[in-house]
Amino acid sequence: MAKKNVLLPILMVVISSWLLNMVLTMGVMITVKNQNDKVSKGEC
Repeated sequence: MAKKNVLLPILMVVISSWLLNMVLTMGVMITVKNQNDKVSKGEC
């Protein structure tokens, strides 16, 4: 039981940090894509 109580918070931290990483990566990708679209439109 003690092991389970220790594992759960660790799992929660891992999942939350992974989710945060995913959100940040997606946000950066969307920002870069938007900037690229603006640049291509400006060149045209």
